[in-house]
Amino acid sequence: MNDFVINFKKTLKKICRTVYTHSGSLSKIIKIIERGGIRYHESSKNFWILLLLLMTGIVLGGFIGNMASGVRGLSWLNYGQSFGLMDPVVLDLGILVITFGLSIRVTMASIIGVVIALIAYRLI
Repeated sequence: MNDFVINFKKTLKKICRTVYTHSGSLSKIIKIIERGGIRYHESSKNFWILLLLLMTGIVLGGFIGNMASGVRGLSWLNYGQSFGLMDPVVLDLGILVITFGLSIRVTMASIIGVVIALIAYRLI
């Protein structure tokens, strides 16, 4: 190792000793430093990017499935199952009316869209 890395580790160890008084935390930090420092892990990717990609994959997959339903060779993309509250539940409170309803349609195209979104997330 070059001198810069060795000096950096020594300095960081001193900082850790002064900041963290708990021996368990200090030993974990020193182990991380000795293994080469803190690296960017895939688990620390932004959750919101994953959610956006998944929603985009679902919506585009559903759209493509609906568009392909009339095409003879691609009609299998629209094959799927719907589940949820088909008839919404209405709560009438006099001055306020609340309607509860949720219906999800899972199609082959939406599953393919989710898979593509997950692959895109892994490549980012």
